[in-house]
Amino acid sequence: MATPATSTTFSQRAKDTFASLQFVWALGHLVTVISTIFYFTSFFDAPRASGHYTRAFLGAFVSYAVVVYKTFGVPEATPVFAQRFFSSENVQYLILTIIWIISPIYSVATIPFFVFSVFHLLNYVRVHLLPVLFPELKASTAAGSQAATPTGISHKISRALNSIIVNNNPIALYYVAYFEVVAVMGALIIGAFSLKSIFAPLFYAQFLRLRYNLSPHTRRAFSDLRTRLDASIIGQNRLPSKVPPVLVKAYKFLQNALISFGQAGVRTEQVPRK
Repeated sequence: MATPATSTTFSQRAKDTFASLQFVWALGHLVTVISTIFYFTSFFDAPRASGHYTRAFLGAFVSYAVVVYKTFGVPEATPVFAQRFFSSENVQYLILTIIWIISPIYSVATIPFFVFSVFHLLNYVRVHLLPVLFPELKASTAAGSQAATPTGISHKISRALNSIIVNNNPIALYYVAYFEVVAVMGALIIGAFSLKSIFAPLFYAQFLRLRYNLSPHTRRAFSDLRTRLDASIIGQNRLPSKVPPVLVKAYKFLQNALISFGQAGVRTEQVPRK
């Protein structure tokens, strides 16, 4: 989304910033961060915790809805549009927020959205809010350009925020992907066996299949998980040293079934990146 133009007065800069959809997007992420923190701090107070849990995903829903609207505009009833729409990462997470809101509570489901929102907010402060407070911060400088001689406190804050984002965002995305694969899916499977919810794990499995084919972080997470499981179950250093053959056979069957499911319906040709 475009950065509001730098105005000559504080009131005009604030108006340009706070009257934009970008600000609504940021507010959604702020609600997600605050509500997630409140949820875990009031974990043993069920009524309050439930409200914070729902608000966390409502905030995420608003943020992703803004992005989806800005990306696609008014939906079109065409197969081409539908393919583009449902293959979008933002649309997938938008639908996922709805699933979490209507499903029983899964505490682990809040963590990925919390991490995403933290980094989005840091970047919003750097790119949008700092120029409102410090007009010398041009949009190009806030976005990373090193024009002029940035020596003031505002530039130091901007560079510090940029450093945090650049140095931590890639690894955070990987750990979030691994968390989505192991912790969230694990909680859903356990919930299914306890009859907590049958629908949620089925939808989430489809979500992970789409993520696997669109996200390199998710593919790496699955690859690393497979490597660890192979080493533990069928590798030379497996624990225990003698895994029952029936368990090994069941593991290989499940592994092949998951691979087939992940590849089902996926186009072999790669879609060019924009």
